[in-house]
Amino acid sequence: SDLRPLPASFEAWAVTYIAPSRIAGPALKLKTGPTVSPLTLGEAKGWCRVDPDDHEDDVMIQALIDGYTGYLEKILGRAFIEQEWYLYYDEFPSAELQIPFGDVISVTAVEYLDGEPLVYTAWPNTNYTVDIVQNDGWINFVTAWPTEAAEQSNAVRITYKAGFGSGAASVPQALRNAIGMLVTMGYDDPMGVDYKQPLDGLPMPVQSMISPYRRIYV
Repeated sequence: SDLRPLPASFEAWAVTYIAPSRIAGPALKLKTGPTVSPLTLGEAKGWCRVDPDDHEDDVMIQALIDGYTGYLEKILGRAFIEQEWYLYYDEFPSAELQIPFGDVISVTAVEYLDGEPLVYTAWPNTNYTVDIVQNDGWINFVTAWPTEAAEQSNAVRITYKAGFGSGAASVPQALRNAIGMLVTMGYDDPMGVDYKQPLDGLPMPVQSMISPYRRIYV
């Protein structure tokens, strides 16, 4: 067959609209997970009407607690029990820096890739302030962001703690009740939740419990 080179104009279009590209934006990675659950095994067994002395299904019930806790955290955009996260940006922003997964308790470190070889360098906490009152946490610079940050993926790393608190009692009771109800459903009918519709697939009582805690992004 007669193979002809593509026109330069089409080649440029293909590079722009077809070639895969990396989407810039924040990335989250769990550093240290919570040490307790928002709902204890005993509480969950009460929801499931399981005798406290019957330990046959303990592993499964605990797995349901952990699974539904993570499920609700994801669809609500919140951390329930205190946990530590890494937040990565490819570069410092032009203004304040947003922490998109909360609720933020504190910022442990602001670091950026610098030097040769590249290593994360800590930025003194006197150079920035942290706003944890807003729905999202925000880091506001007092001194201008460092200009030494390398042009490298994940060049900026924020370490922070998020959650309602360190114990189950710090988690709003409505969210604890929602976990208990979902654990009961999972125990009685594992196919009872439509996971393809994360919010609409939940039963109305659960939706009512969790809707005030859903983070809305605009």
